[in-house]
Amino acid sequence: MAAGLDESLPESKPYVLRGRYLNLFDPELPMLTDVTIAPRSRMLLLDLNRVKTTGMKVVAAAFRVRDEKTEGKVLRFRADGIGDTNGIAQIALPGAPVEVLVGGQPVDPSRYDVSGGMLRVRFPNSVEPVQVEVRFAK
Repeated sequence: MAAGLDESLPESKPYVLRGRYLNLFDPELPMLTDVTIAPRSRMLLLDLNRVKTTGMKVVAAAFRVRDEKTEGKVLRFRADGIGDTNGIAQIALPGAPVEVLVGGQPVDPSRYDVSGGMLRVRFPNSVEPVQVEVRFAK
């Protein structure tokens, strides 16, 4: 028997959470509305309903975020991460973006989605910092 596990304990039932959550252990960072926590499962959940944001803000990312600034209807930050991996971010926002730019180039709309007040954007990570801009209608 592994240390800390008692096989003689009765099996627990799964616990279900409803709301808006990010499982920070999931590399795709999808927003979850129903989360089933099974016995012996591992998750690190961020409850988006308890995150206090005003305007636009990076809430979670699979890269390092630097110099995050909001100017009018534009959110800008620099992103750097492990090369040849997927960069994914969940960004709190007031509505759908007009345009998303990474390194000055438009991101194909198939690489981002908006749901529940959150923008999830995906792009290749870079070791060197790249500028990310999210623009909204004026």
